[in-house]
Amino acid sequence: MTPLLALVLVLGGCNGKSDTGDDAHRKQPESDPIEGDSGGPEGSETEEDVFCEGPTVGTGELVDSEACSDGVCPVAAGEFVMGSVMDRVDECPSHRVSLDAFAIDQFEVTWDQHDACVEAGQCEAPPAHCRTTAEGWVDGGSVANLPVVCVDYSAAQAYCTFAGGRLPTEAEWEKAARGVEGTRWPWGSEAPTCDLTNYRFVVWYCHEGAVDVGSYDAVTAYGAKDMAGNVWEWTADHYDAEAYRSSDRDNPTGPTTDCHESVGGAVVPCFDRVIRGGAYNVTATNIRASARSRMEPDQYDTNLGIRCAY
Repeated sequence: MTPLLALVLVLGGCNGKSDTGDDAHRKQPESDPIEGDSGGPEGSETEEDVFCEGPTVGTGELVDSEACSDGVCPVAAGEFVMGSVMDRVDECPSHRVSLDAFAIDQFEVTWDQHDACVEAGQCEAPPAHCRTTAEGWVDGGSVANLPVVCVDYSAAQAYCTFAGGRLPTEAEWEKAARGVEGTRWPWGSEAPTCDLTNYRFVVWYCHEGAVDVGSYDAVTAYGAKDMAGNVWEWTADHYDAEAYRSSDRDNPTGPTTDCHESVGGAVVPCFDRVIRGGAYNVTATNIRASARSRMEPDQYDTNLGIRCAY
């Protein structure tokens, strides 16, 4: 090892130390990641916000009205703050959106729940190597309560139909994660730590993979858990980097034509779908409650799962 490389590694280790003081369960990735890495498909990162203008909307406070029952959390009708002017350009502008009442899963869909759909003949099993990967996260133990992964968009839709629901719209997902006043993180304003969620702190992982759903006490205003980190979650909407500039303010469902892969970019056919929430292998920037990413609908990954709406 060259002296210069050794110095880089030492500095990286210092910068990667969390303020929780508990490094026993953190693992260092094989290479230093980029702080802005989304953990999504290659090229999914959005550009730095240099065009976003407008007021910050909402107080950012966590308004508590949780009342979950049997693993489902109701979300009352009304307005909420969607988007951000402080972060990435595809989240701009902050604006108020009105939604009808709906409900959302309290937890990400588990392997056990998805296996029931497979046994009923309504879902296809994820590839075998994905279950093997999940078994590695629990050292060969039961994957039953881990979030199911390696489901593409159609597979996610199929499961939610089996469960009597559907995929949430992007707006529904964000309201469930942020409450009505646009809180920055699902649990409030406190910056993430490994005591709050399963994510990547620069060059350190809280965990090497996903953990059992509900492992953390942190909840959203409506009582949902794991809406930051653990695994990404599909939403129903097509991805459009300029969606917030012209979207409906009442029950938006996203565009179906004339999408933009980047702000100011060319108009393209709508294809990619929005994924939300971040994952165990992404940084804090990407687990914010307003952060957006995208995935081709026929693709899957070991950090991408499901949460249904009703």
